[in-house]
Amino acid sequence: MIKLPEQFRDLFANKPQLSEDLGEKLARWAAGANGSAPAVNPPELLARFEACSDPATLRSLEEERRACWSVCSKDMKEKLKAASEGAAKRIADASRGSEEEPPASTPEEDAEFEAGFGKVEPPKE
Repeated sequence: MIKLPEQFRDLFANKPQLSEDLGEKLARWAAGANGSAPAVNPPELLARFEACSDPATLRSLEEERRACWSVCSKDMKEKLKAASEGAAKRIADASRGSEEEPPASTPEEDAEFEAGFGKVEPPKE
């Protein structure tokens, strides 16, 4: 059983992983900010979505997007949604890219390798 003080209920409602964004929110609270959820600046949030490259940060940004959604203009909502989808796609593409095999070496790279280490025969099946 975990004790969760009232002032942190909103921050930890969705059981987020610890991230830089969550750390910033806790630091603002510790510095005396009113409430556990500081005001979200939609243009700043948009820039942070565009720089996002990991799932934990994306989850944190999605929480902030939900918090400011009701005060955003229709145009800003469209931009935030597109930026969120772009970040999710970048993260998915990066995870798929890490599973792909590296490209084959060029003949020049093979010659350079062989000059330094000698010719390497492929394994026999």
